[in-house]
Amino acid sequence: MDLEASNISHIERGASKVGLGSLVKIANVLQCSVDDLLCDSLLWEREAFENELVKLTGDCTPAELRILTEQVRFLKNTLRSCPL
Repeated sequence: MDLEASNISHIERGASKVGLGSLVKIANVLQCSVDDLLCDSLLWEREAFENELVKLTGDCTPAELRILTEQVRFLKNTLRSCPL
């Protein structure tokens, strides 16, 4: 990757803007998608998280899916009962 460490530091701190080409290079080096890099910054991040859940559970057995569903239900109820 042809980005200098100082450039990466500026990008991480929000001191400079990153171009699309640089963002793609960073994603490739980190072996992730641009969505993964931007997810917390996106106004419409719901779809990115839903896609991540689908990817994470894509190879699960029915028994694993049942356990994960129970855990997600529990976590959801806990989050909603405790203000953040």
